[in-house]
Amino acid sequence: KLLQALSLCTSAMGEYFNDYPEALNGELQAFYFEALQFAKVAELFNEHFIFDISKRELSGKRSSSNLCLRNVVPAEFIRPRLTAARSSVLFSATLSPRHYYADLLGMPPDTAWVDVESPFKAEQLRVHIVDRISTRFVHRQASLEPIVELIAAQFAQAPGNYLAFFSSFDYLQQVAQLLAERHPRIPLWQQSRGMAEAERQAFLDQFTQHSQGIGFAV
Repeated sequence: KLLQALSLCTSAMGEYFNDYPEALNGELQAFYFEALQFAKVAELFNEHFIFDISKRELSGKRSSSNLCLRNVVPAEFIRPRLTAARSSVLFSATLSPRHYYADLLGMPPDTAWVDVESPFKAEQLRVHIVDRISTRFVHRQASLEPIVELIAAQFAQAPGNYLAFFSSFDYLQQVAQLLAERHPRIPLWQQSRGMAEAERQAFLDQFTQHSQGIGFAV
């Protein structure tokens, strides 16, 4: 029923935009394309997907719901790509246990594996988990200030080179802008969309043995 309603909605919006093409901009346009993408993914829904709803109460009796389709077993989509390729190289620090990820990613049974010992020592790693900040899309605006203050506090405690990774360039720019406003003395280097090879190298070259700053990347 949800898919049928969504299909009717996108169909009606498509007809409306055909009659009024000047309306195809801004938030309405973004919603239209997101709805089309959601409908396409919904047609692929099977036992390898999870559907969940996040509900948020608004003022009065109103509420807002965020619908999400999560593909938790991508093998059926990745396997044809791997099969069509002459060769593929996958590398990660988290592809273990190997048989689980080989099945999850749809890799051929005769895939060759090479385990390389880490060049880092255990004492070089320090992990801090912050569970009070939600970076989900619906909480993004509320997360900006806590993230900025967390980054600034860490840099003040131990100045050095840092890389902060974000899920999108929009999110990156929002946090970077607020950090620059609140803490202008902290050197800040940003990755941008569509960087050429020389620009990417210039971004990396800013991290030196004697530099101190925070790089923002996606």
